[in-house]
Amino acid sequence: MSHDRPSEIEGNKPAVEQCLLIGAPVLAGLLLLCAQVGWAVAGKAPEFSPTQWVSHSIALAASISLGVFAVLAVVAVLWGLGSLAVMLGGAIIGSYRRWRYR
Repeated sequence: MSHDRPSEIEGNKPAVEQCLLIGAPVLAGLLLLCAQVGWAVAGKAPEFSPTQWVSHSIALAASISLGVFAVLAVVAVLWGLGSLAVMLGGAIIGSYRRWRYR
């Protein structure tokens, strides 16, 4: 335990992932709020407001993510089949070597 750094033990320094998980949504919310306020101050039509952009982009992202999940499912199945093929090949080679050098 003497080689451990005190900052890691005490948890003084947050990980980069933690900072991104907290900072990214807060930054997105602040940018959306500033865009909405700027849109209202400019007196533009509410039909094209930044909140409408967000709702349309969420719908687009949802349709894209369904395709991504389908691709990931296919990749997972192929990865599993590849792992089975590697294990089967290793078993066959091992049994051949045992048979050959008995």
